[in-house]
Amino acid sequence: MTSPAPSGTVRPGASLAEAARALESLLVEAGVDSPGADARALLGEALGMSPGELALARVRGRELADPEREQLMRMAARRAAREPLQHILGRAPFRRLELRVGPGCLVPRPETELLVDLVAAHLDRRRAAGERGPFSVLDLGTGSGAIAAALATERDDVRVTALDVSPEALHWARINLEGLNRGGLGVELVEADATVGRPEFERAFDVVVSNPPYVPESERPEQPEALADPERALYGGSPDGLRIPVLMAERAAEWCRPGGLVAFEHAETQGRPLRDRFEELGFEGVRTDRDLAGRDRMTSGVMASSERMDP
Repeated sequence: MTSPAPSGTVRPGASLAEAARALESLLVEAGVDSPGADARALLGEALGMSPGELALARVRGRELADPEREQLMRMAARRAAREPLQHILGRAPFRRLELRVGPGCLVPRPETELLVDLVAAHLDRRRAAGERGPFSVLDLGTGSGAIAAALATERDDVRVTALDVSPEALHWARINLEGLNRGGLGVELVEADATVGRPEFERAFDVVVSNPPYVPESERPEQPEALADPERALYGGSPDGLRIPVLMAERAAEWCRPGGLVAFEHAETQGRPLRDRFEELGFEGVRTDRDLAGRDRMTSGVMASSERMDP
């Protein structure tokens, strides 16, 4: 049986159940990884309904009005062409947040949420040891501002600086970080290259955290949705993907205070070389943590004390 063309997928006056089945069939044919979930997301967007509201309306036999169907078909055609769902919806979830996203910034991934947990655990240990804060946090390559926004909204003991070299990414970060400054705590955005030294940053931060570009140049993704992300946010600048992360780690070693945490996300094959470089740069307790799928995903360490660092 041949799948219908995008323009005729959902018939006029279709029920929500019929529309959902037709959309899912279309997205299966297009090779979308999660056709059922994406069909429900598009349907909810066209109707302006939450998942719970959509489920209830579906049970009650709600039918699509013509304007709703037209909007739905426009979005479905874009998704069938493998445009990222987040770009179509204009938003992406990250921890407790719903971030605005679009062309020019990396769509935040669930595994990056674990970096926020790692930073929070470090700060909790310092508070338990008697430090009162506020703690200064530097987010290198902030992109959509996901890490910075999560830390600023979840904690009242941080001052966050978010740095990115891309004006396009900073556009989205500004949208997502607007209104977060409160009581002197919040996020400062800086347009700058995270691989270049900045004297004013030297020994200025209690935490330096980053989801840097790390995809090896030799491992270009085949999934069309991944190709929609900006290349400068994906590729690490060398066949092994480590050139940019290592340069950023070298800057982090200059900018992190003694006793401060540095934590980087990376590809599962990059844990050992990053651990070695972190140790060469003077970090102690260097370790690699795994994501929920059991893959090496984050390497972190604590900057050595002043006495250890001095020659």
